Amino acid sequence: MQNRGLAGVILSYVMDELEKRGKKGVHLLIHEGNDAAMRSYAHLSFKVIGECDLYGAHYICMERKISI
Repeated sequence: MQNRGLAGVILSYVMDELEKRGKKGVHLLIHEGNDAAMRSYAHLSFKVIGECDLYGAHYICMERKISI
């Protein structure tokens, strides 16, 4: 299902629901080295805001703010 826009449709629905619930944004952790996921989320307006180590692995933290 890659490159068919399904992720964008699902994310749009989720973002709308979160906005209705008064949330300010979404944070994701992407395993370091998962370049395809990084590109996909960047294309969906997520920005890199940091890094962390969790469960013995290194992750990149991405965020997308919700316009309220």
